[in-house]
Amino acid sequence: MTRSKLAGARDYFEAVLKPAKERFFAEDANFQNLYAMINSLYHFHEWLWFYHSKLLKTQNPGVTTKGKYWESVVEKSVTDAGLIRDLNNVSKHVKLEIKLRSQGGPSRNALHAANTEITVTSSFGGGSVSPGSLGTQSVGVKESGKTIKLDTVAEDLYRFWESTIDSLEPPPSINLTNSPPSANA
Repeated sequence: MTRSKLAGARDYFEAVLKPAKERFFAEDANFQNLYAMINSLYHFHEWLWFYHSKLLKTQNPGVTTKGKYWESVVEKSVTDAGLIRDLNNVSKHVKLEIKLRSQGGPSRNALHAANTEITVTSSFGGGSVSPGSLGTQSVGVKESGKTIKLDTVAEDLYRFWESTIDSLEPPPSINLTNSPPSANA
C-alpha cells in the first residue's frame, strides 16, 4: 500500500521502517541500506513519542522525555539497542565525541564510522569473501576488540517496535475506525 502522507507512528513503521529493514535483509549488504535501516530503527522512538507520549509515560513511570524512553525502556528491553543509537549518530557525525552517557554521549565504545564492517562468510567452509559473492552476509561493529553482530540487534529491535506499534496502533485490519491517532493521544 502506497501512502501519500505519514499521519501517525503506524504510517512511519509501515512506509519507512519496515521497507528499510526488508531491503537491508533482502539485498547484498551495503552502507546505503544499512544506514537507512539504522536511522529508521532509531528514529521510530520519536514517532512513537510524538503520537503516544501520554500513554508511554503512563506505562513507564518516571519516563518524561523521548530520550528517557529510549534509554530507560528501549535499551533495557533490547540487548545492544544502544549500538543502534550510536550508529545513527555516527552516520551523521562520522566520529562521536567522548562525553558522559548522561550528557548524551555514546552508549558503547564504537565511536567511529570505521568501526562498522560488512563481511561475507563463505558457505563453503569458512573464510571471508567479498560482498556480492556466494556466502552469508553479516554486518558487524567492532568494539573493544570484539565484533557485535548488528543483524541480530536490528532484528531484535524491529520485533520490539513491531510489538509496540501493534499494541498502540493495531494494524489497519484490526483498527475499526481506520483513522490516524491525534498527536499525544
